[in-house]
Amino acid sequence: MGIILHIKQFKVISRNRASTQSVLRGVSDGGKCWITLTATENIPISHCFLCTGENCPHIIYLQPQQPQKFCLRLGLAPDLSDSLRGAIEKALQTLNVGSTAVIEVKLSEHSSCQVTAHLDGFSAPQAFYPTPVNDEEEEKNQPTLRKNAATGDNVEATSSHGNGTNIAWRTSTPRLWFAQASVLKARGSSLFNSAPRGDAHNLSPIIAAFACYSRALQLVTLIGAALDLSLRAEEVEKEKEECEVTFGLVGGDYIDLDGDAQYSVDPERVEVDVEAMEKVHFSLLSNMALCQLKAGCPAYAVKLCTQALEIAPQDNTLLAASQEVDEEEEEGGRGIDLRDVEKVLYRRASAYLLMEEFEAGIEDANRLLQLNPTNQAGEKVLHELQVSLRAHNATMARMMKKAFQ
Repeated sequence: MGIILHIKQFKVISRNRASTQSVLRGVSDGGKCWITLTATENIPISHCFLCTGENCPHIIYLQPQQPQKFCLRLGLAPDLSDSLRGAIEKALQTLNVGSTAVIEVKLSEHSSCQVTAHLDGFSAPQAFYPTPVNDEEEEKNQPTLRKNAATGDNVEATSSHGNGTNIAWRTSTPRLWFAQASVLKARGSSLFNSAPRGDAHNLSPIIAAFACYSRALQLVTLIGAALDLSLRAEEVEKEKEECEVTFGLVGGDYIDLDGDAQYSVDPERVEVDVEAMEKVHFSLLSNMALCQLKAGCPAYAVKLCTQALEIAPQDNTLLAASQEVDEEEEEGGRGIDLRDVEKVLYRRASAYLLMEEFEAGIEDANRLLQLNPTNQAGEKVLHELQVSLRAHNATMARMMKKAFQ
């Protein structure tokens, strides 16, 4: 039996939801769960957060009919969605504290087992502002309409009563998303670096890394769209609130399925701003482009690189910034820097080379060398593009000559 259990099929065959818990405060993506698992068969479960496949030294097994306690944070391992962990995560999102779900896992055509998951406790983001409970409060939170004197049309006016922001939002939510995106990015990089060098056919680590980067990008995009709402809510709340609240009573020792890879950014302390968001957004697009290059999909790599360059500062701004900071500051900067843009230009030029769009690639390589004339990788790809373009032009010339003979 392999280290990572890939499930052919699973389904929740029974569920016992605790009647005293509100269904509105269940487990959600990003929440941490403390659970008790009981299996009918001896089956493996992924333990180490940053270890995958048969190289994982921390593999553990669920012992038959022996309850075992685990904790994990949902959504931090999208590459394991077809494993036992993925099946458990899906089941947990249907439960409240004190509830259980029985998961039937089909291991092969002729064998299956059952895993009972009991939710002992979980953490969840702070609740949004509560839904109004009466007509008077509902009316306070509704926008009002007034006549536009110039056009005579009805336009929305801001109410001076009730919630000043007129939104249901928590300032802590973007901080949680940012921390989760940081962990997913770190996991993706670890998976990518675990890929065997020189083995172009083993794409499993690359695909797994791309899944992590993609999920992180979704969270970053959400933060970017909601950042203005968060800042407005922060002005109203004035005091910084805790990111999460915990439900249920958790006792005893729990095996952490996330291993040593906790949040690389503390959500209680992180300050999410536009500069930090753009840095992570740019980095994720760049890494996803590299995955597409490794997978032999240069057109998608070009698309991702182009998206990244659209949010980068102008070249003259990058050059000026690189002259103002020393090496230590540049390495740990919060914003997009010159080195980041160099990588993306190199990757897009390499993708253009594979697509035989040599002139576009030469343009990127020249731009790269204008930013950093000492970039050896840029010099190499420029030479390859120029040689390929000359060979292509010579071939076309011979074909044209034959056509008119």
